[in-house]
Amino acid sequence: MKTDITFGVLSVLTALLVHSEAQAAPLEVMTSLADVQAVVAAIGGSEVHVQSFLTGVEDPHFVDASPRFVQQAIKADLVCAMGLDLESGWLPRVLARSGNAAIQPGGKGYCELSSTVDVLEKSEAGSDRSKGDIHAGGNPHFNLSPRALAQASTAVLEALIRLRPEMATTFKKNREAFVKEMTEIEETTRLKLKPLIERSAKEPVVIEYHREFLYFFSLYGIKSLGSIEEKPGLSPSAAHLANIALQSKTAGIKVAIASQTAPHKHLARFTELSGIPHKTVYTMLQTERGAKDGPTRFRDAQEQITKALLE
Repeated sequence: MKTDITFGVLSVLTALLVHSEAQAAPLEVMTSLADVQAVVAAIGGSEVHVQSFLTGVEDPHFVDASPRFVQQAIKADLVCAMGLDLESGWLPRVLARSGNAAIQPGGKGYCELSSTVDVLEKSEAGSDRSKGDIHAGGNPHFNLSPRALAQASTAVLEALIRLRPEMATTFKKNREAFVKEMTEIEETTRLKLKPLIERSAKEPVVIEYHREFLYFFSLYGIKSLGSIEEKPGLSPSAAHLANIALQSKTAGIKVAIASQTAPHKHLARFTELSGIPHKTVYTMLQTERGAKDGPTRFRDAQEQITKALLE
């Protein structure tokens, strides 16, 4: 009888231990970009195991819905995306093929960071592809603005609390620390960019290949002549390149800036025609550099853009 009681007690204790460990297991989170991964990791802390679908070297507009992505989505408790149609060419298909009901748009395990961001450049163009890769909901490249990232962290906070309400206090403290660090990064970058900001008060000083620096320029008050692309996401014609090169030269533009995914031949031709140097930078974090904490990686990203603009 005593053996039966002892065995019964041990069985209950074992069951409670297994249940406790299951509850304590980190949430499996998949994100569209490494930038989103860094925000989720900063707020979720030890409560999350977070991975990014993309590595940071791809153009997120043009990615295939690979079987590997689907397998990762099947196991996810939460999927976080930038939103504003940045991932519309592949992420919806990945989610649909996963069969994971919780992570579908509108589900408990899905969030878009843009939902809590002050979005810029909203368009009435709709989905007419003849006008280029225009995002009617607004420009999705807010990851280059520390202030916008701070705003976006609210969406992450809300998603994590939905899944782990008992950890709400911890998540809120983590978010407060993240927002503070983003504010410090903004202040440091603004100070470094002061000479360019002062020149930009009078006239445009830069042109970009694609409108992915909008939030960065808007945050720091840097005037851009616009984009080298004739239409978003579409290669410029020879005539347009010649025209925009002449406009840039006449306006006294100092530098053209682009992401590392921009077509090199068009940038080289622009420089040849205008005499204006072009610089390429990473416009997203890279997963292989994930050893650093998120805020440090965002600080490094701001520094590389600042350096490219000031050289």
